[in-house]
Amino acid sequence: MAGAGALRAPGPSRVGAVATYARTRDPFRFLEACVARFGDIYSLPLGPGGTTVVNHPELVGSWLTDYDRYHKGVMARALLPALGDGIPISDGDKWRRNRKALNPAFGRRNLDGLAGIIGRSLLDSIQRWDRIAETGHEVELYRELSIMTMQALQRSMFSSSVDDTDCPELVDLFRAQARYMGGLMATFWAPRWVPVPASRRGISAVAEINRRIDDVVGRRRAAPTGDADLLNLLLDIRHEDNGTQLSEAELRDELMGLWFGGFDTTGSALVWALALLAVNPEAAARLREEADAYHGDFTSFADLTSLPYAKAVFDEAQRVQGALLLTRQALVDDEIGGYLITAGSQVGVSAYTLNRNPAVWEHPERFEPERFLGEQRAAHHRHQFVQFGAGPRHCIGSGMAYLEAQFALTMIAQRFEIVTPQGWTPRHEFHMSIGIKGGLPARLRRRKVGA
Repeated sequence: MAGAGALRAPGPSRVGAVATYARTRDPFRFLEACVARFGDIYSLPLGPGGTTVVNHPELVGSWLTDYDRYHKGVMARALLPALGDGIPISDGDKWRRNRKALNPAFGRRNLDGLAGIIGRSLLDSIQRWDRIAETGHEVELYRELSIMTMQALQRSMFSSSVDDTDCPELVDLFRAQARYMGGLMATFWAPRWVPVPASRRGISAVAEINRRIDDVVGRRRAAPTGDADLLNLLLDIRHEDNGTQLSEAELRDELMGLWFGGFDTTGSALVWALALLAVNPEAAARLREEADAYHGDFTSFADLTSLPYAKAVFDEAQRVQGALLLTRQALVDDEIGGYLITAGSQVGVSAYTLNRNPAVWEHPERFEPERFLGEQRAAHHRHQFVQFGAGPRHCIGSGMAYLEAQFALTMIAQRFEIVTPQGWTPRHEFHMSIGIKGGLPARLRRRKVGA
């Protein structure tokens, strides 16, 4: 509850926010400027009632993990035209009911079944990378990694019901969807007459993705399989309260949310991992040591315990990558850090600035996977790293993301060195997940046997 006399957090006026953003022309620098001027809690004139942004883990848990008093709200609902009304977007009883029904599909037993599908897909992609390495040519590795991620995700979702040859086209469709979603997020507060950036191509891409989902679901219903993929897991789901299956609309929306989230989030984080390894040779060498010591066959979820440095690399890459703004909408009046939060307003955290807070992270400008290992990891505040959210709405697919990421990083480290142009460094680019501006130009250098 809000204390008597509590005031709103300081922050720029609408005019001041527009002026600051106009100077920076960069959403990341804009948020950094707000932290520099107003500190670890400030308000922005975004959305109904405004948005209070926090920049310290001690200010995160009271709202991010409290689903009784904070819902996803208006900023998330702005994505409805692009993502459907699945568990990433839905609120209230619908979210609770479907999340509870879907949770078992992402449990340890089912992830173990998916491990073999993902592992075999990644190994197939590595063969394509071998052919690229033989040419010695520089390639746009962001796109190649996107194709690898899409193939593994598509097989884990639909297995034998899909054809891998359309993965490049799917990458383009999901990139158009991501740009459209970025436009919806950027204009969620604006009057309806304000045009949404990238909407024409985005709307077309969403329609085509939904058409493909309906097609594969129809073919699976007509010819059932015993594949241990996500589609079969979702088709087998029964609601606990009445034993019914997901409706056709619910099934489509859940598949859309899982497909987009698994591709855009994991793929973007993996490209940051490869980019940062390419410019941090000591970390790359340590990953190669772990990869060379792994003698598994990439078919068991349990093998992830043998790959702790790959996980640390993935987490540290996500820390550097960050996310622009994760929000919830207050259902009741509240108080955070001594400041008033009015019912209907938003509260948010920028993982981009939180992950660069020197009061939270030692030498935040450095790429140091070791901070996610052993005693350093144990010393973290529980809400210091919120890339997958927290509380009841913690990302349902996080286990699957780690499975794909740790396997992919290990396979790549076993076989290749990533060589980027002299002086190249990754720069942030906003879409739904944070990408790399201009992609990842690199050559794949095949490692010598025993190197």
